[in-house]
Amino acid sequence: MESSKTLGFKANPQTHSDVIRVSHIIHDTEAMESFAQLVVSVIGAEKPLQLQATGLTADEIHAFNKFIIAQRVLCLESKCKMWNDLKKLSVLLLPEAAMDGIGQYLDRNRGYHHFVSLEEKFETPGYSIKDARETSLRLSYFEDILALRKDAMPRQVDGVPEVMSSAIFANRVKSIFEHKNEDAEFITVFLGMTADHEDHFRALCDDLDYIEGGLRSSSYIKR
Repeated sequence: MESSKTLGFKANPQTHSDVIRVSHIIHDTEAMESFAQLVVSVIGAEKPLQLQATGLTADEIHAFNKFIIAQRVLCLESKCKMWNDLKKLSVLLLPEAAMDGIGQYLDRNRGYHHFVSLEEKFETPGYSIKDARETSLRLSYFEDILALRKDAMPRQVDGVPEVMSSAIFANRVKSIFEHKNEDAEFITVFLGMTADHEDHFRALCDDLDYIEGGLRSSSYIKR
């Protein structure tokens, strides 16, 4: 993704005395479940015996992805208590990109402050860092075929502008920027990210079915 310094927006000389807070809410989505199922399908197609031996399941991967994303949000709220453990985990590329993309984004020209939160049912009750370590270990057995990242927990508070400028409204992804960004669309749909202040999100991107189709055929899974 491009940095905010190279996006090429037109400068807006208008200044804003009041900054409006825009809440982006992360949801547990069918796209997350489908992604976990696809990971298992990829492993099963190439290493069925090893998959059976490890006992790795789609439900386990889904819970793991939810857990690390929830921990990323807690870190943004200065409530994370297991940073040293989290940074040791092996994480699949898409949830890693999602964690890296979310955060604070201050749109100074328009006077909006974007931030993230979790829907109430997003939490995984009873899931612990011990469970995460075990899933990470099982994933690492397939590092020769999976796109994995180690030390994946982001250190920065700022989110990626392209991600934090996108949200889902009426089964479509909308953005405050006019250009399309495929990675930002994938992450937005993966996280089911909705937002308030819809009038701020003007540019229409693609519908969810189209993006989810691209997500299933993307390079976010295989090495």
